[in-house]
Amino acid sequence: MSMSTQAQTQAQKSRKRIYVKVRYYVGANNRLTFYIPTGNGVEKIQVLVTDQKWVTEVINYLKAKGKHRKVKHYGYSSFARMHNVYTNDVWVARISAKRLLKLIKASESWIRSGYAYRIVQLLKQVM
Repeated sequence: MSMSTQAQTQAQKSRKRIYVKVRYYVGANNRLTFYIPTGNGVEKIQVLVTDQKWVTEVINYLKAKGKHRKVKHYGYSSFARMHNVYTNDVWVARISAKRLLKLIKASESWIRSGYAYRIVQLLKQVM
């Protein structure tokens, strides 16, 4: 094995796979939260899931591969005029940056979304 190929294989081994934590909350407002690791810490981006097509691939992946749990929170209903404990669904998964990039770019509508564009830019910087 020559010196240059040996250096290339060591460089490939030293690269770490980068994971992004993604959380999907279903409640009064459906939210996707991305925790993207950057050089300065973790960048948190919250996206409301109203009328956005690019999020469907990410949500389908989360429902298939992510951990599901029920979350209870205390709230007030102005309609019923009473306090109540509400339960909501939450899916959480760690997705590799490459796979998340593919999921977002699967739909062509990601270009029109400011959130998706920002997430793609951060993922490209990290990778």
